[in-house]
Amino acid sequence: MRRIRRPSPSLVVACLALAIALSGSAVAASVALAPNSVGTPQLRNNAVTTAKVRNGSLLRADFKRNQIPAGPAGPAGEAGPAGPAGPAGPSDAYSRFLAGPIAIPGIATTIVNLTIPQAGKYVISSKAIISGAAAASALCRIVAGTDQDDSLGNGIQMTLSNSLTHEFAAAGTVDFRCSTGGAQTVASIRIVAIRVANLTAG
Repeated sequence: MRRIRRPSPSLVVACLALAIALSGSAVAASVALAPNSVGTPQLRNNAVTTAKVRNGSLLRADFKRNQIPAGPAGPAGEAGPAGPAGPAGPSDAYSRFLAGPIAIPGIATTIVNLTIPQAGKYVISSKAIISGAAAASALCRIVAGTDQDDSLGNGIQMTLSNSLTHEFAAAGTVDFRCSTGGAQTVASIRIVAIRVANLTAG
C-alpha cells in the first residue's frame, strides 16, 4: 500500500493566501453601487479632470463670475426711436414802427430807437423808405452797442434795409440813424429785434 505524503506547512500557507486573494477580487467585482450614491463628499479633490468631462456639456452658470473671458463685441444694433423734443428756447421779439416822413439832417442823427428790455442775444433788422432829390444820397444805419450796419440810398425813392446781431449784457436800445447831403426824408421806419438762444458767427 502506497503512503500519501502530507503537504508541508509552507505549501498550506501559500494556498490559503492565493484563495483569499482570488475571493477578494471576485467580491469587489460583484459589488454594485446604488444609483445616486456618489456625490461631492465621495469625490477626492481634483478627481474630475478634463478627460472625464464631455465636450460642450458645461454651461456658463457652471463657472465663477469673470472666469470666462468676454467674447468680441457684436455688430451695432439699429438706432432707437427719437426722444421727446426738448423745451423751446427763448424767442422774444420786439419791434417799433415810425410812419414819418421825417427830414434827414446833414449829420448822423438818431431818427428813432427801439428799447430792448432784457439782456440776451438778438437778431436785429430795420427797413425804411428814403425820398428826395435825384442827385442826393442818404446814409442810414442801425446801431446796437458797438455793432452797426450801414446802407446807402440814392435816387428819388429807395427802400433801405439793415441787419445785425448783438448780445446785450443788460437792457439797452437799438438806434436808427441817418444823414444826407441833400434834401431827403425817411419814412415807414420799422425796427425788429428777436432774442435767440445762440448766435454763431459765420
